[in-house]
Amino acid sequence: MDIVLQICLYTNTYATEHGLQKPSVFQSWYELSPDEFYIFCGLIMYAGIVQVCNIEQFWSTKSLYNGLWTRAFMSRDRFKAIMCFIKVSNPLTEDPNDKLCKVRMLTTYIRMKCIKLYQPHQNVSIDERMVQNKGKYTFRQYIRDKQTKWGIKLWILADSLSGYTYDFDIYLGKQDNGPFGLAYGVVMKLTKSIYI
Repeated sequence: MDIVLQICLYTNTYATEHGLQKPSVFQSWYELSPDEFYIFCGLIMYAGIVQVCNIEQFWSTKSLYNGLWTRAFMSRDRFKAIMCFIKVSNPLTEDPNDKLCKVRMLTTYIRMKCIKLYQPHQNVSIDERMVQNKGKYTFRQYIRDKQTKWGIKLWILADSLSGYTYDFDIYLGKQDNGPFGLAYGVVMKLTKSIYI
C-alpha cells in the first residue's frame, strides 16, 4: 500500500477512535484524503520557510499577512484538526520499547527512497546533523558548536560531490556500541547500504 494512503488510513482511524477526547476539534472532522494530505504537507513545508510568530498568522486577514496564501488551500480549523489527529504509524504494530515507534515506518520509507533514487560518487562523507525540534523526548541532543543547538541528532552518509543525503541514522542516545565504539558502529552501519 502507498505510504500516503497508509498515513491517511491511520489518521482517519485515530481520529475516529480518539475524537471524543477532543470534541471541539472532532465535531468538524471528515476523512483525510491523499490529495488533502499532500496540501497539508505543502503547508507544513511553507510554514518552515516563511517565519511568522505563531501558526495562526498564516490565516490572518490583516494586511501584513495578505501575501500568505495558506487560506486559499486549507482552512485554519481543518489544518489544526489534521495536526491534532495525524498518525504515521500503525498503533497495532508499535513496539513500546522502540523510541522511534511513532515515526519508524516513515523514516524507514524515506531512507529506502534516498538509497534507491541515487547512486553516490566514489567519495562519501559521514557527519552529524541536527534537525531543530522543540519536542520532549529522551533522545534530544545539545551540540554547542552547531547553528541548531537543540534537536534530533542524525548521522548522515552524504555524497561528497553533491551533498545528497544517501542514508541516515537517528541517534537515540548512549547505547552499548560494542568493543570498537560509537564512531566505528556508525560508519559500519551507514556504509553497509552502499554495498547492497
